[in-house]
Amino acid sequence: MDKRSMVAFVWSVTTVLTIFAFTTALIWVGKVHTTYKYWKNYYNGDDWYQAADAYYNYDNSEDEDGGSEDERYRDQIRNSYQLLSSFSAKSITFVAVYTMGLATALSMYGSLVIVGFTSLRGVYIAPCFSIGSNKLRVGIFGGMIVMFANMLLVCAVVLGEVKVCV
Repeated sequence: MDKRSMVAFVWSVTTVLTIFAFTTALIWVGKVHTTYKYWKNYYNGDDWYQAADAYYNYDNSEDEDGGSEDERYRDQIRNSYQLLSSFSAKSITFVAVYTMGLATALSMYGSLVIVGFTSLRGVYIAPCFSIGSNKLRVGIFGGMIVMFANMLLVCAVVLGEVKVCV
């Protein structure tokens, strides 16, 4: 296997892993949203609290506000799951869509113009739109990949600090 075939193989694996990562992220988003919707519907009624009340035998005494501690607790649980089920952040959604679009564009550009493909049988397929060996184009593409990796690192650090507080 020559150097060009090896680079094309690594690029093909990277493209497949990118598709896998986006698919996994979309599945997780759907699962989390569905779970929060389920918990919102579950806590809408009082059935869940009756079992907990009987088990823990809470003191349901009135305070100066006229409401019991149990009622405030039930309202807090209901409100928190209603907020979580309807939570959406436009900025995080924009970052996700922008990152997905940029990764797709870089993947397609790298496969179709710069690097080429590796077939499932391991055969190297030259880039479709290559005009020849242009070291400047390859260098610019390498710079774009490095900048994209740095952008992903910064996004991971910034979005890792996002907390949902209810």
